[in-house]
Amino acid sequence: MLLLGSMAIAVCHQGVAVAAEKLKIEVRETAGIRRFGYPIALALPDLPLASADGHLRLREDGKPVSAQFRQDQTGGDAGPWWLDFNISMMPHEIRNFVLEYGPDVMADPEPTGLVLEQTPNGLDIRNGNHLTWTLGRGPRDLLTSVNVAGVQHLRPVGTRLGIEGPHGLLDDLGDETRAPRIIRSGPLAVAIRYEFTPRTSELAETKSIVDLTFPVSKSWVQVDWRIDDVRQAVRSMHVEVAQNLDSPTETEPTLIDFGAASLVYMSLPAGTAGKLQAAPAATEPQTPARQMWNVLRGNRNRLEPFTARPAVAGGDAEGWAHVMDRTRCLALAVDGFGRGGDDSIETTAEGNVSIVRRFAARETARAATKRLTFWLHFVGFPPHVTAATSPQSMLSPLVVRVSKL
Repeated sequence: MLLLGSMAIAVCHQGVAVAAEKLKIEVRETAGIRRFGYPIALALPDLPLASADGHLRLREDGKPVSAQFRQDQTGGDAGPWWLDFNISMMPHEIRNFVLEYGPDVMADPEPTGLVLEQTPNGLDIRNGNHLTWTLGRGPRDLLTSVNVAGVQHLRPVGTRLGIEGPHGLLDDLGDETRAPRIIRSGPLAVAIRYEFTPRTSELAETKSIVDLTFPVSKSWVQVDWRIDDVRQAVRSMHVEVAQNLDSPTETEPTLIDFGAASLVYMSLPAGTAGKLQAAPAATEPQTPARQMWNVLRGNRNRLEPFTARPAVAGGDAEGWAHVMDRTRCLALAVDGFGRGGDDSIETTAEGNVSIVRRFAARETARAATKRLTFWLHFVGFPPHVTAATSPQSMLSPLVVRVSKL
């Protein structure tokens, strides 16, 4: 995740920011992966500017850098400023930028890019003529359509969320929700927030906040789902994605890649499913944390072991998958896969994809906030040609530090 360094931003008397204040923004590539147009999203909570000011610009070696500056719209004039920009980097490269702000700073022109449109049923986010995201009004129709170059990647069921309560009942969260709120919207990034509570009485005091972020440079959505679980009633979090795959045949089955400790690939004929699951292994106190993972395959109602890895230090599952026909691919990745509980990614040959985070008993009893962060990246087949970003890149964001100049 993004790391903010210590920020001591001086404010002049009478509450007015000094002209041409400067912040140093250091970006590090730490995973050893080359990045192409990788999106940076940086919250600047202490920036002393009112929303009407907007005198900000980004520089690298004195040259303008195309960037988007927006104040968080969910907090009124007290909301933090967001900086969004894209960057290409070599493995282990370090680059430095300067953010200039103040009443005498002349802002740079913004590029063209994403356009957010209100619709009778929700929201559309358009990236030119080649990509349109369609969002509904609640967790039952969170993301209903992804159209890439005329190819539809979701069935009408779309993407849904569900919560399992203490008695095993899965609440699909229904349609009762506040209208989605805009966190920020501009040509380089759009972020939308949903807030809702389940309908069942045993989960009525929980509150979910779901933030969806769409960068212009990628055909992915990052989903950050947080549950305020004051009664510690949540046992698991569920995500269902209805992928629009061609029907599998004997000659063209559905193709799957799973990111375990190494790549595990398989084909799925009609009526079958594949599953990657991982959870912390029981270890003695003072010993390094270890993980058990395995991959299953078979009839969707009776999965059988396909491959497994014992609890070995350094052999954790990465937690991603490719689900493909010969036209479309969904590349999904789950942050912190199998580290805090029993996580799984499962898909049927017909494209019914699920992500489940089941909390260990100790986590359920201890944590008042439950969290699930994941990415859904919609690309063409094969992803080796169409996707400029690997699942490992999604799981290892660039490290950003901010300091005063």
